Amino acid sequence: IDCGDSGQNLIMTAWSGGLKVTNITGASSIGIGCDAGDIVIDPSCTAGNIALSGTGAAHNYSSKGCYVIDKLVDGSELQNLHLAIEHLRPHHTGTGVVIYWDPYSGNDMYHGDHPDRAVKTFVQAHNLAKNANHDTIMIVPGDPSGTTIITEPIYVTKDYLFVRGPGRDVIVRVEDSEDALRTEAKGTEFSGFRVQHSVENGHGMHSVGAFTMISDVWFEQCTNGVLFTKDHPIVQNCKFYNPDGFAIRMEGEILAGEIENVQIGRASGNGIEIDTDEGWGGIQMRDTSVVGSAGYGVTLSETTTVFVANSGNTLGSNTLGDWLDEGSHNVTTGAIDPIEMHNILDTYTNKTGYMADISNLSADVNV
Repeated sequence: IDCGDSGQNLIMTAWSGGLKVTNITGASSIGIGCDAGDIVIDPSCTAGNIALSGTGAAHNYSSKGCYVIDKLVDGSELQNLHLAIEHLRPHHTGTGVVIYWDPYSGNDMYHGDHPDRAVKTFVQAHNLAKNANHDTIMIVPGDPSGTTIITEPIYVTKDYLFVRGPGRDVIVRVEDSEDALRTEAKGTEFSGFRVQHSVENGHGMHSVGAFTMISDVWFEQCTNGVLFTKDHPIVQNCKFYNPDGFAIRMEGEILAGEIENVQIGRASGNGIEIDTDEGWGGIQMRDTSVVGSAGYGVTLSETTTVFVANSGNTLGSNTLGDWLDEGSHNVTTGAIDPIEMHNILDTYTNKTGYMADISNLSADVNV
């Protein structure tokens, strides 16, 4: 549209397609409403006001003096917003496509690109995802009863694929598979749902891939909780209630693992079992409670090294004891041994200045 080198006014509605506006040099008022537009404002536009609204993209090359009001909803801007939000996550970022999975009312003939076009099975959602693309499978809580039950095992073989749910109103309850959740891929994330899995010798989650993350998942009365056998596992903000065996076990080539803000209650076995290979290690635990285990709260095997219990941990009422540390270079309680403290105080050169002789204190004094 050539505005004729003058102050022409223009109103357009429901525009679809490509449009270039040129040659505005006077006090024009132009309004363009787009259904799906790609609007170019040419450098020859040096004056006037141009208001853009609707859905589309603006390419503003106008010169100084031309005022462009851009209220278009741009798909690329929405994608940029999505990426910006994902990059706020401290770990796994879902910067690829989102695939919607509705186990109740989905349809595998759909493309999974919208909650109203969700697929029905995890297998189909997994098929639609690309390997190592940081795609996200989003669980839709479709059952109107209030709780959506998933009876299909969630088995991940594609790297950096994230399975996320809305919270406690989705339950994974699998009766014919050893593992309710399983990953053989790198960088898997499971988050935002409940797991109930009482299969004999089974696991709520079994990871044989590196960089697996479990976040905001409730494991309720599982035979065992989560088992990791590769390095860099992360367990955050999870709860384990009444597992028949262990709640968390890390074994083999485990390096730089994290257990943070986890609650474990009344495990029939040990709460946490760490059994890393010789020469591996570096697992940290913080802000975690292990209470009421029939075994130990935490066990560290002979080959486990550099396990560090940081601040905020609470262990108590574990029948066999809170800690069983058979490894080396582990820091479990963070406290100084009472005998060591006694010896330090007893040899302190200025102890008489404190008006007390502590040289005869019993070594088992509670310091």
